[in-house]
Amino acid sequence: MAITIWPANATNGVPAVAGRGLRQTSVGVPLGGATAARPLGLYSGVRPGTPAATVTVANNTVTVAPHAGAIDAQTAAEAGGYEYSSDSAVAVKTSLTQDQSNPRVDLVSVQVSDPSESDGSAVPQVQFVYTQGSPAATPLAPGDSGSSVAAPGRSFPLARVNVPKSGGGNPTVTWVAPYCLAAGGTLLVNQVAELTDALAALFPPRQRAVALATEQTFEVRTVSGTKKWVAGAGESRAATYTTLAAGVPDGGPFGIGTITPVAAQTVNNDFATVSGSTFTLTSGTYVVSASGGHSPTSTPGSGRDSFIQLNLTLSGAGGVSIGRNSFGPGEDSGNTAATFNVPPGATATLAPVFFKQGGGIPDFKGLITITKTGV
Repeated sequence: MAITIWPANATNGVPAVAGRGLRQTSVGVPLGGATAARPLGLYSGVRPGTPAATVTVANNTVTVAPHAGAIDAQTAAEAGGYEYSSDSAVAVKTSLTQDQSNPRVDLVSVQVSDPSESDGSAVPQVQFVYTQGSPAATPLAPGDSGSSVAAPGRSFPLARVNVPKSGGGNPTVTWVAPYCLAAGGTLLVNQVAELTDALAALFPPRQRAVALATEQTFEVRTVSGTKKWVAGAGESRAATYTTLAAGVPDGGPFGIGTITPVAAQTVNNDFATVSGSTFTLTSGTYVVSASGGHSPTSTPGSGRDSFIQLNLTLSGAGGVSIGRNSFGPGEDSGNTAATFNVPPGATATLAPVFFKQGGGIPDFKGLITITKTGV
């Protein structure tokens, strides 16, 4: 056991600070990522601002450009994290070859070695390691679940190199590096998919994150006892659906019909699930709009009298109509909208319905957009 002070002038040889003690203080304290399992650790990654073009491939050579970062990858939790920098380009793979039959995905990693931590290495250093994946019709990168090739130990990934089969074009690079984190700072990730529950569990409530690909902000919140990433204040998330109810007789209420998500108009939908004609929503603030119309619109459309209605039921409470709009007689389309809040810890069901009276048995086609504007 040791309690390290740094920096301090030595008196009678005290303090005598070893590498581990320096890492625990000068590296670990200003960087974020300490957890219950690794209280002296940090969140491994490159410095924020490191370009995605840091790893390139050209003329069958894979190169890592100058950059810096931090890595916490030793077995012992007390080892602390290491900082590293590279001030010149490093060719990590030359004479890159392609399989004759299948593509593959290779991996470029940052690996730390320190003999004083009994990791089996001979020299303390940080290296860029190139690991070749296994060719397959649907290839996996080393370290992926189901891959036959492991990622290097004591490492974090920088990039994937997508190597097509022979004659299938040139290799390309996908940047996947995590970003190290200042203590109390905002976590940067490349894709929203990286913000998993497992990652949220490592951080305190209200930890902020930014997904660079979509420029969205998120924060850790506890939802039903589990830490999750939810959209930060001011972030909107939307889900749009088309609907179709065929051959509508008189009466109602009728469910809005078959609901189909519109992928191009849906952004980060982690809040709405659909069963039949009913949506289940998590807690948050919402704006919902529903529009629709009868088809065909020919006579006897002039004799129709219809309306769209939004019914909301909160968990533990009764249902209420939050929006209703009539259209007709003589009209074949209409719309309605509503704004409402689902309290923290609650869920709600939203059931768009419509009624029709007169005018034959047309189809009903609609469009529903659910926007979550706040947590």
